[in-house]
Amino acid sequence: MTVSYMHKKNHARLAAHYPLQPVMLEHDLAMHPLLDIDALAEAALRMRPQDVECKAAKRPIGGAFDNADVKEQRIDATIRSIAVSDCWVMLRFIDQLPEYRNLLQGVLQEIEPDIAARTGAMHMLQAFVFISSPGTITPFHFDPEYNILFQIAGSKSFTTFPPVAPMLSNEAHMLLHDRGQNLLPWDDAYSLHETSHAMNPGDALYVPYKAPHWVKVGEQCSISISMTWSCDWTLKQGDLHRFNNGLRKIGVEPGALPDWPGQSLTKTFGGKVLRRMGIGA
Repeated sequence: MTVSYMHKKNHARLAAHYPLQPVMLEHDLAMHPLLDIDALAEAALRMRPQDVECKAAKRPIGGAFDNADVKEQRIDATIRSIAVSDCWVMLRFIDQLPEYRNLLQGVLQEIEPDIAARTGAMHMLQAFVFISSPGTITPFHFDPEYNILFQIAGSKSFTTFPPVAPMLSNEAHMLLHDRGQNLLPWDDAYSLHETSHAMNPGDALYVPYKAPHWVKVGEQCSISISMTWSCDWTLKQGDLHRFNNGLRKIGVEPGALPDWPGQSLTKTFGGKVLRRMGIGA
């Protein structure tokens, strides 16, 4: 029997907002045995060490992802003591473990028809778990994927912004696709453009492609899981940004690319060059 974790009302909500606007959804993952603190502590020990990150909790909105001082204790001990560890742990690509890969595929399969109708087939399905101490702030940044964040335990305020200037500049796109840098500079004036989403267990939030955001955890420790994907348009946009970065290094300014899925990439300078080279964009 197929297990369903997404509420039926999510389909209409997602269809009304995807892919351009964030929207709150509902789920039944909060009591899933793979997502409790002990299961995640054990999972961390089985993952590739480079995919387990431990960052400082108390950072300013415009700060950096600084490593936490956990006194060289084992990561499972840090996770189990997260209420007093003053850090947040990210289990990057937890879908490398078969049971979590099955969970990821099962959840996203439920919404695949809603997604495919707007942006085509889903590519590069990945999952990231965040285990955070009370009061953790994740600094202002953006990610090159579509994302649904599922709140499992504790609460958090997730603040999103439209993926347009001044919050997201052409330089920010360049740095992401050239150096992998996704942090963004903060300006208090950006608050005029923010939407704050209060998240509790059972809540989920769809976050659009490259939408800038920052996050603050509530008074209890938090567990959440992000499930992400790409589409043909976003993958091509990434290729074109990397190609354009190469052009800039030889003194050619190709101009900005469209920010929103569905806008033509083939009319851009880089798109035309790639098409003439037979690569296609």
